[in-house]
Amino acid sequence: MSIADRLPRIGLLDRTAPRHRASDEVGRLRHQLAGADIFITGLRAQITDLEQKRDDANERRDIAEKALAQAEETIRLRDRQIADLQRKVDVGVKAEHVIAKTQELDLRTLQERFETGPVRRLGASPLAATHPAHVPAWVRT
Repeated sequence: MSIADRLPRIGLLDRTAPRHRASDEVGRLRHQLAGADIFITGLRAQITDLEQKRDDANERRDIAEKALAQAEETIRLRDRQIADLQRKVDVGVKAEHVIAKTQELDLRTLQERFETGPVRRLGASPLAATHPAHVPAWVRT
């Protein structure tokens, strides 16, 4: 047996098999490459669009976080003001209660106090009994 007898069986000299030329294969690969380039360009456009949407969402989130922080600070300030006003009201109520308890005087005692006490009404003053043009000695120079 010679080598030529074996060649047709491995297909090297088989004339019935379809032939592929290199130029056909290069054309097919170029067509695939063009399709891949179009696909990659579309993906890059989608990535750019998604990045823009992400940036917009991040900006909106930052604005919302600032607004939330400002609202929380306003609420804290309001709560402090309410607590301060509540404290002032409590102090005022307690002070009024203490004053009312410690100054329970009847009208008669009050009148006697201004007639004979250290603080007198003007008509009860010892100087009021003298002449209005009278100037006390201690005032004269």
